[in-house]
Amino acid sequence: MAATAAAGSVIDCAKGIGAVYSNGGHVLDYAGINKILRPLPPLLAVCTLVGSAADISQFAVITDETDRHKHVLVSKALVPDAAFLDPQPLTTVPPAMAACGVADILVHAVEAAVSSLASPLTDIFAAQALRLWSSAVLAAGADFCPTLCSYADSGSGRPGRGR
Repeated sequence: MAATAAAGSVIDCAKGIGAVYSNGGHVLDYAGINKILRPLPPLLAVCTLVGSAADISQFAVITDETDRHKHVLVSKALVPDAAFLDPQPLTTVPPAMAACGVADILVHAVEAAVSSLASPLTDIFAAQALRLWSSAVLAAGADFCPTLCSYADSGSGRPGRGR
Protein backbone atom coordinates (compact mmCIF):
# COMPACT_ATOMS: atom_id res chain seq x y z
CA MET A 1 0.00 0.00 0.00
CA ALA A 2 1.12 3.53 -0.75
CA ALA A 3 -0.11 6.64 1.01
CA THR A 4 0.46 10.27 0.15
CA ALA A 5 -0.53 13.40 2.00
CA ALA A 6 0.08 16.30 -0.33
CA ALA A 7 -1.17 18.29 -3.28
CA GLY A 8 -1.79 17.05 -6.82
CA SER A 9 1.75 16.74 -8.17
CA VAL A 10 2.83 14.53 -5.26
CA ILE A 11 -0.26 12.35 -5.67
CA ASP A 12 0.57 12.06 -9.39
CA CYS A 13 4.12 11.07 -8.44
CA ALA A 14 2.77 8.31 -6.18
CA LYS A 15 0.62 7.08 -9.08
CA GLY A 16 3.69 6.96 -11.32
CA ILE A 17 5.70 5.10 -8.68
CA GLY A 18 2.86 2.61 -8.32
CA ALA A 19 2.75 2.05 -12.09
CA VAL A 20 6.48 1.32 -12.23
CA TYR A 21 6.34 -0.85 -9.10
CA SER A 22 3.63 -3.06 -10.60
CA ASN A 23 4.61 -2.96 -14.26
CA GLY A 24 8.38 -2.32 -14.35
CA GLY A 25 10.19 -0.05 -16.76
CA HIS A 26 10.29 3.74 -16.63
CA VAL A 27 7.35 5.94 -15.67
CA LEU A 28 7.28 7.57 -19.11
CA ASP A 29 6.74 4.12 -20.66
CA TYR A 30 3.15 4.56 -19.45
CA ALA A 31 2.52 8.01 -20.94
CA GLY A 32 -0.58 7.84 -23.07
CA ILE A 33 -3.88 6.04 -22.77
CA ASN A 34 -4.31 2.63 -21.10
CA LYS A 35 -0.65 1.59 -21.18
CA ILE A 36 -0.70 0.34 -17.58
CA LEU A 37 -1.47 -3.36 -17.79
CA ARG A 38 -1.21 -4.47 -14.15
CA PRO A 39 -3.04 -2.90 -11.19
CA LEU A 40 -1.13 -0.59 -8.89
CA PRO A 41 -0.70 -1.30 -5.19
CA PRO A 42 -3.54 0.24 -3.15
CA LEU A 43 -3.17 4.01 -3.00
CA LEU A 44 -4.49 6.29 -0.26
CA ALA A 45 -4.54 10.00 -1.12
CA VAL A 46 -4.86 12.66 1.57
CA CYS A 47 -5.29 16.05 -0.09
CA THR A 48 -3.68 19.10 1.45
CA LEU A 49 -4.66 21.58 -1.27
CA VAL A 50 -7.77 21.88 -3.42
CA GLY A 51 -8.00 22.02 -7.16
CA SER A 52 -6.00 19.30 -8.88
CA ALA A 53 -8.53 16.44 -8.59
CA ALA A 54 -5.56 14.05 -8.51
CA ASP A 55 -7.24 12.29 -5.59
CA ILE A 56 -10.16 11.16 -7.76
CA SER A 57 -8.89 11.08 -11.32
CA GLN A 58 -7.51 8.50 -13.74
CA PHE A 59 -4.75 10.87 -14.82
CA ALA A 60 -1.20 11.55 -13.69
CA VAL A 61 0.90 14.39 -15.10
CA ILE A 62 4.61 13.64 -15.00
CA THR A 63 7.28 16.16 -16.01
CA ASP A 64 10.32 14.83 -17.85
CA GLU A 65 13.08 16.93 -16.33
CA THR A 66 15.46 16.26 -19.23
CA ASP A 67 13.32 18.00 -21.85
CA ARG A 68 10.93 19.89 -19.50
CA HIS A 69 7.84 18.37 -21.16
CA LYS A 70 4.78 17.21 -19.29
CA HIS A 71 3.46 13.75 -20.10
CA VAL A 72 0.03 12.42 -19.17
CA LEU A 73 -0.65 8.88 -18.01
CA VAL A 74 -4.29 7.85 -18.43
CA SER A 75 -5.62 4.66 -16.87
CA LYS A 76 -8.42 3.64 -14.56
CA ALA A 77 -5.67 1.88 -12.58
CA LEU A 78 -4.46 5.34 -11.48
CA VAL A 79 -7.61 6.23 -9.53
CA PRO A 80 -6.68 6.13 -5.82
CA ASP A 81 -8.45 3.47 -3.79
CA ALA A 82 -9.38 5.97 -1.09
CA ALA A 83 -9.17 9.73 -0.72
CA PHE A 84 -9.54 11.82 2.38
CA LEU A 85 -10.44 15.47 2.13
CA ASP A 86 -9.94 17.53 5.26
CA PRO A 87 -10.43 21.30 5.07
CA GLN A 88 -8.26 21.87 8.17
CA PRO A 89 -4.89 21.94 6.30
CA LEU A 90 -6.29 24.68 4.07
CA THR A 91 -6.53 27.04 7.04
CA THR A 92 -2.73 27.32 7.12
CA VAL A 93 -2.11 27.60 3.36
CA PRO A 94 -0.73 30.99 2.26
CA PRO A 95 -3.33 33.01 0.32
CA ALA A 96 -1.27 32.83 -2.90
CA MET A 97 -1.21 29.03 -2.72
CA ALA A 98 -4.94 28.92 -2.02
CA ALA A 99 -5.51 31.18 -5.03
CA CYS A 100 -3.70 28.67 -7.24
CA GLY A 101 -6.00 25.90 -6.03
CA VAL A 102 -9.09 28.05 -6.45
CA ALA A 103 -8.04 28.95 -10.00
CA ASP A 104 -7.43 25.26 -10.73
CA ILE A 105 -10.98 24.43 -9.61
CA LEU A 106 -12.35 27.06 -11.99
CA VAL A 107 -10.27 25.68 -14.87
CA HIS A 108 -11.55 22.14 -14.25
CA ALA A 109 -15.17 23.32 -14.18
CA VAL A 110 -14.82 25.32 -17.41
CA GLU A 111 -12.91 22.46 -19.03
CA ALA A 112 -15.78 20.08 -18.24
CA ALA A 113 -18.29 22.52 -19.68
CA VAL A 114 -16.51 23.07 -23.00
CA SER A 115 -14.98 19.62 -23.54
CA SER A 116 -15.71 17.84 -26.81
CA LEU A 117 -16.59 14.88 -24.56
CA ALA A 118 -19.16 16.86 -22.58
CA SER A 119 -22.59 15.33 -22.09
CA PRO A 120 -25.82 16.47 -20.46
CA LEU A 121 -24.61 14.84 -17.22
CA THR A 122 -21.19 16.54 -17.25
CA ASP A 123 -22.93 19.83 -18.09
CA ILE A 124 -24.96 19.51 -14.88
CA PHE A 125 -21.83 18.88 -12.80
CA ALA A 126 -19.90 21.68 -14.52
CA ALA A 127 -22.72 24.16 -13.90
CA GLN A 128 -22.94 23.14 -10.24
CA ALA A 129 -19.15 23.38 -9.86
CA LEU A 130 -19.24 26.91 -11.27
CA ARG A 131 -22.08 27.89 -8.89
CA LEU A 132 -20.21 26.48 -5.89
CA TRP A 133 -16.95 28.07 -7.01
CA SER A 134 -18.45 31.54 -7.39
CA SER A 135 -20.29 31.25 -4.05
CA ALA A 136 -17.10 30.22 -2.26
CA VAL A 137 -15.02 33.00 -3.80
CA LEU A 138 -17.66 35.60 -2.92
CA ALA A 139 -17.92 34.21 0.62
CA ALA A 140 -14.14 34.46 1.01
CA GLY A 141 -14.54 38.18 0.58
CA ALA A 142 -12.21 41.09 0.25
CA ASP A 143 -9.20 39.45 1.91
CA PHE A 144 -9.00 36.65 -0.63
CA CYS A 145 -10.21 38.16 -3.90
CA PRO A 146 -7.18 40.47 -4.52
CA THR A 147 -4.87 37.46 -4.25
CA LEU A 148 -6.93 35.52 -6.77
CA CYS A 149 -7.04 38.53 -9.10
CA SER A 150 -3.26 39.01 -8.92
CA TYR A 151 -2.92 35.36 -9.93
CA ALA A 152 -5.22 35.86 -12.90
CA ASP A 153 -3.56 39.11 -13.97
CA SER A 154 0.06 38.01 -13.62
CA GLY A 155 0.13 35.77 -16.70
CA SER A 156 2.98 33.84 -15.11
CA GLY A 157 1.04 31.04 -13.46
CA ARG A 158 2.19 32.33 -10.08
CA PRO A 159 0.35 34.81 -7.90
CA GLY A 160 1.78 38.30 -7.70
CA ARG A 161 4.44 37.93 -10.39
CA GLY A 162 4.44 39.99 -13.53
CA ARG A 163 4.67 38.87 -17.11
